[in-house]
Amino acid sequence: MLWKSLQKKFLDADRASVEQCVNWVEGTLRDSLSSGQDEQGLSANRLARILLFYALALADQSKRDQKQVSTNSPKWKELAHQINNFSNNAPKEIRDLFCAEYSESNVGQFATLASRKRGVQKKKYYSTLLFFVLHLSETGKLSDDFFKNFASRDDRGFPLMALRVVASILDHGLPSGTSEPHRQVRVRINVKEENYNRFHSFYERFDYGSPGKSEAHFVVYRVMKSNPTGVMKSFLAISEPRGVFQDKDAYAFSHIYVPPSPTGQKRFSGGKVIPLQDGVYLVGGQRPYSTDRQGVPFSSIKVIASRWHDLDRGHKI
Repeated sequence: MLWKSLQKKFLDADRASVEQCVNWVEGTLRDSLSSGQDEQGLSANRLARILLFYALALADQSKRDQKQVSTNSPKWKELAHQINNFSNNAPKEIRDLFCAEYSESNVGQFATLASRKRGVQKKKYYSTLLFFVLHLSETGKLSDDFFKNFASRDDRGFPLMALRVVASILDHGLPSGTSEPHRQVRVRINVKEENYNRFHSFYERFDYGSPGKSEAHFVVYRVMKSNPTGVMKSFLAISEPRGVFQDKDAYAFSHIYVPPSPTGQKRFSGGKVIPLQDGVYLVGGQRPYSTDRQGVPFSSIKVIASRWHDLDRGHKI
């Protein structure tokens, strides 16, 4: 019993816990799709492969029923129809936690990983696909010889592993250090080549390390807003472009501030370095400091600006 046992848990648990669990599954699968790696025991890659192999198995079965030679062309339309039926037939108490907007196009794009860069922007899209795969496994639809010839042992074992992960979240809550569901918002800004090269020259003066791992570290002193005669100290690291979030040209920064007061909250800021005509801008988000560096949403925006002549060698304060 895979899907039916989980469905019963959904119906018996309180609504808030179920929503938290489904949102966690959705966010974790989106993270996995973006990173290309397993995340917290769930894998968008495995989920996509299972759906691809099942769509091929549907085509193979259709050809055999009609006693024709199989063309191995995936039956995306039939797959989308089955997923929508699965969602629409969910118990009415939890039906709103499922997506029923699957089409031949978006299912095929996910199963072939053609939509990896942007993802599919529909609520509960990926979590519903996972629950549908649990349903397929439970009803024996993934036991077809054609499917078995394609799927690896790990892929065939994925539904049971995923069930255990989701059931654990529902029973015990989110893993320690797990953040609330979130999305990544990217902003692109055109930068003049002259300004980019000028900042690169500045960076090279402080760079250390090897290619791919180099960083420049700084201690930053600024006037305190609350006390014009006071100076606040913080720490800044700038790293070379590494292609993070499909942005191969952007320098990234990490900024940490520790308040002098023992009751003050340590803060972390991170984002991109943008060299423009009027100066260099560090633009990103800010949040309370956490040892968990992945997947913690920002609470506010952070902007640090510096004039170009402040970065020139020998400039006097």
